[in-house]
Amino acid sequence: MKRPKILFAGQFAPPVHGVSVMNDYVLHSKLIAGKYIMVPLNLTTARSIGDIGRTTPRKIFRLAGIFILLCWKLLTQRFAAAYITLSPVGPAFVKDSWVVMLIKRFNIPVMLHLHGKGISNAIKEGGKNVLKRYNRVFYNTYVITLSAGLQKDIADISGYKALFAVPNGIPEIPDVQHNRPSEGPVTILMLSNFVRTKGHLDLLKATHLLLQKGYNNFRIVFAGARSDAAFSRTFENYLQQHNLHEVVSLTGPVYGEEKTRLLQSADIFVLPTYYANECFPLVILEAMQAGLAVVATYEGAIPEMLDNGKCGVLVEAQQPAALARVLAKLLDKPDKRQELGRLAADRYKRHYTLAIFEQNLLQVFNQVICAV
Repeated sequence: MKRPKILFAGQFAPPVHGVSVMNDYVLHSKLIAGKYIMVPLNLTTARSIGDIGRTTPRKIFRLAGIFILLCWKLLTQRFAAAYITLSPVGPAFVKDSWVVMLIKRFNIPVMLHLHGKGISNAIKEGGKNVLKRYNRVFYNTYVITLSAGLQKDIADISGYKALFAVPNGIPEIPDVQHNRPSEGPVTILMLSNFVRTKGHLDLLKATHLLLQKGYNNFRIVFAGARSDAAFSRTFENYLQQHNLHEVVSLTGPVYGEEKTRLLQSADIFVLPTYYANECFPLVILEAMQAGLAVVATYEGAIPEMLDNGKCGVLVEAQQPAALARVLAKLLDKPDKRQELGRLAADRYKRHYTLAIFEQNLLQVFNQVICAV
């Protein structure tokens, strides 16, 4: 039997970020490929993290190319459905909404997978006209969110056919080895691109507070690419002004086995994010898989990922003093760190493996295509 085709319009690397990583998993899923042919269309016009949100002649040229290619695919191929990882707000939403509306003109069932948030705020700020625009885009579509809790972001929107929650997942690493020394300083890891709202400076301030309180049995490792020059200068200035180089190290971006080794050699993972579009950070899943004690904020689906604090510690965003208090408790209680790490690893295995994600997404595809 011939496999139905699904037009897969989404963001693919470069640049590398959570959505592009998940889209790559979907595109190369053997489970999904066993039933459907995924036909990719790259909606990305940026080529680096720093390029996101900027308007340049090169990006306009790429945008024109996207629509030419989309028209060619729609005119020359027959699709059972379209699967679109829709950017929820900003210029990227405008671009993606044009893609959605064009595909609808060909009477193709549309699935919208939201990997971000901010729609509710956009509607509050923009009023009825913005709500009408979202209603037009979402009308008669099948909507997928990353968690049940994130569905409140589209509570004002009406007219879609069905709503699903499909949490992200990452590949299992067989025989995970924890290379944490029983003695020596505790390693606290933050793994994220250097973006101001990810909370790097808050962790740096918490580090300073810990040292002032007399804690010296730890080291902080920041790993991630730098794209914001102004923020990098602010970060470096604080680092130098408070003489934190003895306990803080910067590794730059890490990938693959190098990232795995870094996670497996750490004790505590911290993500004090207040990024407005934060939804479902894959790096938290990586830390859970590695059996780390996770400390993170209440942004997006993070509370659900950490089972509302049962397998991790939740702190208020932009509160370095509160973050320092949490870290002090974990430094004082190695048994608590280990317990949180064990619970996090168990939750990952039960809910957030790539195999579970692929199975859940395939079920959505089956329901949508069987319903039309």
